[in-house]
Amino acid sequence: MSWLLIGLGTYIATAALGTSAQIGLVNTHPFRWAHHVLFAAVWLTLTAVLISAWGHPWFAAALPIAACMAILPRFKAGTRPHCASATVGLGCYAVTLLWALVAR
Repeated sequence: MSWLLIGLGTYIATAALGTSAQIGLVNTHPFRWAHHVLFAAVWLTLTAVLISAWGHPWFAAALPIAACMAILPRFKAGTRPHCASATVGLGCYAVTLLWALVAR
């Protein structure tokens, strides 16, 4: 369960940075690598989530997060498909968290 919260926090931080850059609140050009490092951290924490969820009923809810993350780099940053994939992934994280809490 703790990996799920850490993973969700990492995902939210990555999405917040990307959204802030997209709407012009933050200029990420000097440190564009930061978003990529956070993206890698999301994958690492998602891997930990999937390993810790193995054998639990909410494991199935965590799989769509990986699908959203896998297709995300195929879309140019700031485009509707990129934003939609990130938003759907965030929703999947929320559903997974709720399912894990209920299944507890």
